Amino acid sequence: MSFSSQAPSIIVADDDKSVRIVIGQALKKQGYLVHTTATAAGMWDTVNAKPDALLITDVGFPDGDALDMLPRLLERHPKLRVIVMSARADLLTAVQTQQQGAIDYLPKPFELSNLLNTTKSALNQTPQSPSHAPLIDTPQNVYAPLLGRSSIMQDVYKSLAKLSSQFAPILVEAEPGSMKSEVARALHDMGSDNAEPYHIFDCAKSLPEEHVNKLFGENGSFATAKSGTLFVNNVEMMSQEAQLRFVNSLETQQHSQSWPKRLFVGSNNRFKFAVDNGDFREDLYFALSVTPIRLPALRERKQDIPAMAQHFCELANVEFDVKRQLSLTAVSALQESNWPGNIRELNFIIKRLVMASEKQEIDASEVYQELANQNFIKDNTQSHSLSDAANRHIKSYFEALENNEPPSGLYNRVIEEVERPLIERTLHLTRGNQIKAAKILGLNRNTLRKKIASLNISKNRDDYRDA
Repeated sequence: MSFSSQAPSIIVADDDKSVRIVIGQALKKQGYLVHTTATAAGMWDTVNAKPDALLITDVGFPDGDALDMLPRLLERHPKLRVIVMSARADLLTAVQTQQQGAIDYLPKPFELSNLLNTTKSALNQTPQSPSHAPLIDTPQNVYAPLLGRSSIMQDVYKSLAKLSSQFAPILVEAEPGSMKSEVARALHDMGSDNAEPYHIFDCAKSLPEEHVNKLFGENGSFATAKSGTLFVNNVEMMSQEAQLRFVNSLETQQHSQSWPKRLFVGSNNRFKFAVDNGDFREDLYFALSVTPIRLPALRERKQDIPAMAQHFCELANVEFDVKRQLSLTAVSALQESNWPGNIRELNFIIKRLVMASEKQEIDASEVYQELANQNFIKDNTQSHSLSDAANRHIKSYFEALENNEPPSGLYNRVIEEVERPLIERTLHLTRGNQIKAAKILGLNRNTLRKKIASLNISKNRDDYRDA
């Protein structure tokens, strides 16, 4: 089969021969003209010879780093489009990719279908040189909830890099204990001058009748955070009076000097339920949820537990002036838990282990014993019923409220918390086949489709290939 000379040219740069062959063949089958190279120098020469091409490149080469070269290449060839492939697949890579003017990045390993879709999209986009790219500061601090390289976190990293320079309100949505405040802090650090103030107001830690004054009073959070960043956490628990004030302020003061330069809000629950139950204003909900970031629960990203556990262990060593480390078996034991209390719970357990252990290396038996002491498991051999797991999760939820009452509609929110993972795991089992999933669940197919839509569950069968 021959293709037109007008077909788009694509340069594939990777020092792994097998990667070049597989990607090259897949792209040729789509009708693209493919040029491959195995070195940074080869990439430089090929781009100079084909300046209108789309460049798909790895980051690390024996003779150089692609991200270091991109600004110079894009300055010389403004029409060049770039997709970065990387096995690093962390927040830093997402930030650097955005900084250097690349259109997108694909974390390795990836599905060829994702590469082809990204390639097609990139060919239809206008290139953006680094000089015109949004200014993003590389995070200086390590933020625990953003550690790891799990596939489910890749969209989070990309969203953070893209939204870090935006000034519209950003919603950070996650379950209790997910450390939403640290995600908000990372957003602030990435897109702000370090001298700009950063303030947090937690609606769950103040009485509802205090919300208006503490938020909008003369010395309230909005006033003290002007020209800086304000993070309003547990926003679904805000009083009705404060919500009304919030709506009016958004309309009249959002662009004034008395308003925060950047506004983030955090929600512990499915924010929409508070709206459906009449506990939260619909107009304010829509204003605050235009640019959402959903942080997955720890049980959804167990691949990231080793990085987080090591991070928390290092912090605990400093705090308690000891030198402890986690054995491989200890890390494996930590990964076996479902962590109903999320990342904050993992931090708590690591602190307990570091403080209590008398050995330099913490082993699996100590982990199991500590989990049992905290009633996360009954003993090392007892099987766990769904009822026990639900009881632990609900107990952790109420403990996270710190004696504050949750907003009404708790029953429906809990049911949804069960429905979503049940449907998602069934779809993983059936590799995305909704007919089989409906049969397993004992639901009418139309009922399942409605639930998938209402719970915002993916309908793309490619998302369920890795169960």
